[in-house]
Amino acid sequence: MQVVGNEKELFEKWDADDFIAVDDRVRGGKSQSFLEIDGPSGTARFYGHLDIKTLGNAGFASQATKSGRRSWNLSKYEGIRFTTLEGDNKNYSISFKNTFVKQTPDGSQDSTMEYKYIFQGKPKRVTQFVQFDQFRPTYRGRVVDAKPLNTSDIKVIQFQIASGFGQQQGPFSIKFQNIVAC
Repeated sequence: MQVVGNEKELFEKWDADDFIAVDDRVRGGKSQSFLEIDGPSGTARFYGHLDIKTLGNAGFASQATKSGRRSWNLSKYEGIRFTTLEGDNKNYSISFKNTFVKQTPDGSQDSTMEYKYIFQGKPKRVTQFVQFDQFRPTYRGRVVDAKPLNTSDIKVIQFQIASGFGQQQGPFSIKFQNIVAC
């Protein structure tokens, strides 16, 4: 992680090996996600197919940092600024978790509390700043009462697309240029 002034790049250099797919296949679904790195442009493309038929209008696809690989202390920062490119107008989320998650090669893992921010992936370049208190505590996709996010001990960062119980489906794609704590 590179600190520049009062900012810190969360992924100084994107590496697909730092991520694992966590899709609804772990519950018998057929959604599938991938993270593709474009070295020359310095972007990470999160893409795949969101299936809602198999699980009765429910579906999700995500890419999460592999547990135990690294952690982030962002307690000196107010939030994150992230830039996306070439979105498809679908709703996506960025989540933080304070707990390492046991992950198997097939992507299955235990459910844990996560702090989620939902945004729309616009087709043009968009930069957003989100304060940490705007991340909502969720468990299995539902908002719950919980302590605020512990920004000094972030263990997992996750990108996700969910069906919203049938509100979106099919192919999806968005590029992340960067994620910066500031």
